Amino acid sequence: MRNIIPILFYGNIFYGLCALVLCVETNLQHHIALNGPHFYFLIFLGTVVFYSRIYYISSGFIETNQRAMWYARNRAAIKIFLVSSITIILLDGAFVIYKFHNAAAHFHLLQWGLMIIFPLAAALYTYKTVPFLKAKQLRGIGWLKPFVIGFAWSGLVTVYPLFFRQMQSGIAISQFEMPSGLFWLQNFLFISTLAVIFDIKDNAADSRLRLRTYPAILGINKTIQWVIIPLSALSMFVLFLYLWQQQTSPMSMFIQTIPFVLLFGLMNHLKRKQDILFYLMWIDGLMLVKGICGIITKLLF
Repeated sequence: MRNIIPILFYGNIFYGLCALVLCVETNLQHHIALNGPHFYFLIFLGTVVFYSRIYYISSGFIETNQRAMWYARNRAAIKIFLVSSITIILLDGAFVIYKFHNAAAHFHLLQWGLMIIFPLAAALYTYKTVPFLKAKQLRGIGWLKPFVIGFAWSGLVTVYPLFFRQMQSGIAISQFEMPSGLFWLQNFLFISTLAVIFDIKDNAADSRLRLRTYPAILGINKTIQWVIIPLSALSMFVLFLYLWQQQTSPMSMFIQTIPFVLLFGLMNHLKRKQDILFYLMWIDGLMLVKGICGIITKLLF
């Protein structure tokens, strides 16, 4: 067990599971069949590789926390994993493009824009220089980075599942609905809130680097009061609007509020210093809880 937990959380397998479950929730919430195994395989492995590559690179320079030190100790094995996984992703991605390129060619301009903008945001957050900004990456803009994370994640788990399903099914574009705007917005707000909370963990380091995240600007208590609680409440309000629009039963509504109940219950723990596993398991873990609760309501009600 002691070896499994670091692999699961530091190795970002847990992030891959969160992405996969949220994608399944999206299909069920929109009342369409699930995608094929290629989609879920690429979503899972792509998420694991994306985060693992970030921490693999940074671990060569920073060894100040448990996750960075785990990467530093296992650099050789992680490098083999990354090279192998990227090769597999490219091969499987090429197969998917070959198999469904005719259907993808019929996407209209808005769909292509949505397909491109979310991975572009993730790339600018991590790798690219933004010409008109002083920061080399969007993650260098402290007040903005939680929302970039929420934006990229919400696109991955809300937009991509439906578009891939369209390619698989061959449904005419005029017969295929776009993702629900309220459902996307609720995912965006919820994940952005978790990203703000995650900045609390890095508050001391961000302050030294003069990265103006919300905890660095406001302090932890005011960040909770003025940012985290309002964002959580707004996300919950949007969820209720979406569920009301869907004419969801009271029991279904109750189940889908469980992640918010847990989130509000964890607020007091944020005021005390916690190790990185607390944030990975209990804060980011709320993404998994949200996906599971959404899936349960669609399977049972």
